[in-house]
Amino acid sequence: MRILFLFIGCLFLQTTHAQISISGKVISNESGEPLIGASVYLNNTTIGTTTNSQGDFVLRVPEHGLFEIIVSFVSYEVIVHGVMVADKDLRFVFRLNAKPQEMLSILIMNDERRKRMMDLFRSQFLGITTAGLKSSIRNEGEVYFSAGEGKKDAYAHSDKPLEVINREFGYRIFFDLQDFYIDEETGRTYFAGFARYTELDSPVAKRYIKKRREYYFGSTMHLFHSLYDGVAEEQQFRFFKKMQISNNGSVRLVKNPISAFSLVFKDSATGQKYLSWDEKITVQYLKNPVYKNTLAQRTMISGYMPTGIESDLTMLMKPVVFSELGLPETPLRIAYSGFWSYEKFGNMLPINYRPER
Repeated sequence: MRILFLFIGCLFLQTTHAQISISGKVISNESGEPLIGASVYLNNTTIGTTTNSQGDFVLRVPEHGLFEIIVSFVSYEVIVHGVMVADKDLRFVFRLNAKPQEMLSILIMNDERRKRMMDLFRSQFLGITTAGLKSSIRNEGEVYFSAGEGKKDAYAHSDKPLEVINREFGYRIFFDLQDFYIDEETGRTYFAGFARYTELDSPVAKRYIKKRREYYFGSTMHLFHSLYDGVAEEQQFRFFKKMQISNNGSVRLVKNPISAFSLVFKDSATGQKYLSWDEKITVQYLKNPVYKNTLAQRTMISGYMPTGIESDLTMLMKPVVFSELGLPETPLRIAYSGFWSYEKFGNMLPINYRPER
C-alpha cells in the first residue's frame, strides 16, 4: 500500500495464523554479486530487515494478506513486488538494476529559498498536527529540488531513504521518496513513496503505546477497519450524501443519512470485501480526535464540529478493494477534504497496527 499525500501503521493483529517466512537473496543484475545491507521490507509495516554479507534475507510475517515487498539499495532502482502471503513459505531472488543518471534541472538555491522550500516540504510531508511537529527528518541534507514546469513549482528528491524520527509514536521510519511536488505559489503538494517502520525503543515504552492508540481513534485507519469489520456506526461514524434542494428560487444543501452497509460489498464468488459509492460522501466521527483541539489552536480547521469532525470522501475510481488487514489495497482511489486532509505522514501508523482490545 503506497503512501500519497495523500493518500496511505506497533502492535500486531491478533491472529491464529502461523508465521510465514519470506526469504531470499538480493543481487546486482549487472554483476551478479550480492548486495550487502539492502533493505527488504513489507511496505508501510514494521516487518523488515537488511541483507547479510551473502545478500540473504528472511522476513517473518504473522498476518495473511496481500503485501508489497520493497527492495532498495543506494544507487539502484527500487523493486516493488506484490505478494500474497497465505499458508506457504516463500523464497525470491531479487535482481536490482543500477539507477540510470537522470537529466534533472537541479535548482541552485540561496539559503533563504531553501529554508522556505524545506519548511513547506516538512509541513506537507510530516503535517502540522502534534505528531507531525514532533517528527523530524534526520538527514534533511539529502533532499534536493529540481525545476517544475512553472517558475514557482518544483520537485523534491532524495537518493537515500529519508530517516524520520516520530517522537510522538516512538517510530524510526525509513522512507524511500519516489515523488514529491511543490507549488510555492499555491502551497499545493503531493508525495508518494515506501515506508519501513522500526521501533525507537525496545521494549516499546508505554507512552508510545498510549499515543498510538489515542491517534488511531477517529483516523482514516479506524474508519476503514470499522467498515471492514461491520461496526462503523457502533464506532461512532456517521455517513451522509449531500443533495441540493431548490425551494422558491433558493438552493440549499442538505445531508441525507445513509447506512454504512450501503458502502461495503462482498463478492459472492471470492468473499472479497470492497467499497463503492458514487461521487462524494460525507463522513462524521462523533468524538473528538486527540489532536483536534491543539490543531485548532494553530489553524482554522476544515471539517470542524463542536463535538467530532467531518470529512468528504470522493471515490476517484471504483471499486476500492479491502486487503485482509481491513484497509484499502488502492488508497489513491479515495481523495479527502475536511478534517482528514490534515492526516500526513507524521500521523500515519503501520498498516499492520490494530489497538489492543
